[in-house]
Amino acid sequence: MNRERDARTTKLRQSVMALGVTAALCAPVLGQVTLEHKLTEGSRTVLSSTSISLKVTKDGESTAMAVSQKATVTVSIGKRDAEGQVRVEERINALRVSLKEPDSAESTEHEGLAREMAKKGLQMVTTTIFRNNAVVSVEITPPDSEAIMQQEINEAAKEAAKKEFEWVPSKPVNRGDVWMHESKTRLWPGQVLTIVTRYVYEGEIEKHGRRLDRLSSSVVSAVYSLEVPGETGKPTNFVASSELKPSESTGEILFDRTQGIAIEMSSSMCIAGNVLFRGHETPTAFEFKFESARTPKP
Repeated sequence: MNRERDARTTKLRQSVMALGVTAALCAPVLGQVTLEHKLTEGSRTVLSSTSISLKVTKDGESTAMAVSQKATVTVSIGKRDAEGQVRVEERINALRVSLKEPDSAESTEHEGLAREMAKKGLQMVTTTIFRNNAVVSVEITPPDSEAIMQQEINEAAKEAAKKEFEWVPSKPVNRGDVWMHESKTRLWPGQVLTIVTRYVYEGEIEKHGRRLDRLSSSVVSAVYSLEVPGETGKPTNFVASSELKPSESTGEILFDRTQGIAIEMSSSMCIAGNVLFRGHETPTAFEFKFESARTPKP
């Protein structure tokens, strides 16, 4: 009798364990969320408080004029075509540009140039082509008078669009999950910073009267390259070694899962280190500083 009872108990335990394993496999993971961009056809969004600044220091001396921009941008999403492509247009409605000489306070000396830059910016339309939530191409109109410069501008805009759109993870995430994403930032013709950013899913918060997913970001590595077309037409990298590291880096993204868009994006980073150019014996010390923010218009 005891042996039969023990056998029944063993079978019961096995059945309970099997049911438990099956339930665990079938049940969703608590707290797991899927972050996915959604291109809502025919939608229109207005963004404001957009600001970007850049400062470059070479061997301890500032070498580039700092540029700050504040704009109001309207983003319009078109209809999906037969090939599954969607056109997204960005038009600048208002733009203020301010310029500052290296290591000096903002002055009125460059107001004329700043106004000209703002005027040109207001005439520009950025058109991004998406397919399957991936950036296919970016075009800025009207085109620049120099074909080479226009190609560089379009490539820079494409890299910026990819950085803003393709950071989302391909799998569902839980609070505390971490992933990396590589992006490129074009500084000037031929000069590129390849940046690896670390993203962390921090969970949900309440803001703007809705539940939003909050993510933090920080730069973990950066590589500087300078490529110039050679005699054969193929680009040649003039950098022998790049030893840049992020000294400061913070970022935050507030993502609306229902709409499938990032409601707010902000970042601040300082990347510094030595770059050795080919043909040179002594490395050059660089420091790059970037700040950017994008928020919805109230």
